[in-house]
Amino acid sequence: MVLYVFTKNSDYWGFITKQYLFDKTGNYKGWVEGKKVYKTDGTFLGKLRDSTFILRRRKAPKRPAQPLKPAPPQIPLPPAPAFKPAQSFLPDYFKDALEDF
Repeated sequence: MVLYVFTKNSDYWGFITKQYLFDKTGNYKGWVEGKKVYKTDGTFLGKLRDSTFILRRRKAPKRPAQPLKPAPPQIPLPPAPAFKPAQSFLPDYFKDALEDF
């Protein structure tokens, strides 16, 4: 199963497959545990929201452990063009975690 990941402005950013996060060109960027997403260096990236956004509070904890790097994935086709309204979350409460890349 593939979950498509979008920025807060609804731009296609990448995907999650087999609990690993990849950008849209297939570069490994992190992993997922439940709804928590971590970068490859083990830092907390954010939480999945609505299964398509990765958001975090402005101050987030860090995590030192990380799994082994996965094999390169088969890159899925981008999602079909469809109107997906930009998400407006409380700007001081949540940050679009994908801005870190």
